[in-house]
Amino acid sequence: VEREREAELERLALALQSAERSQLEEAGRLEQELEEGRQLTSELEAMRRVREESTCCICMEAPRQVLFLPCRHVCCCESCSHQLERCPVDRTLISEQIRFTMA
Repeated sequence: VEREREAELERLALALQSAERSQLEEAGRLEQELEEGRQLTSELEAMRRVREESTCCICMEAPRQVLFLPCRHVCCCESCSHQLERCPVDRTLISEQIRFTMA
C-alpha cells in the first residue's frame, strides 16, 4: 500500500511538473505575441501620425501642397488654400502662397 502511494505521488508530481512546464511555455508564447502586438500598434500609430501630418488640416483628405507666407506654415491642400485669407494655424494674414508637391 505504501509503495502504491509513493508511486501515485511520483506520478502526480510528474504530471504537475509537466503541466507547469506547459503553462510556462504558453505564458512565454503569449508574452511574445503581446510584444508583437505592441510593436504593430506602435508602427500603426506612427503611420497614422505621418498621414495626419501630411494631410490638409481643412478637408483632412488631400495632401498638403501650399506654403503660406510670411508664417511659413504648410497645412493645406491647394483647393482649400484658395478659400483662406489667414493661416489656419496662427491666423496670420497670408501675403503669398507657394504651391509645391511633396516627393
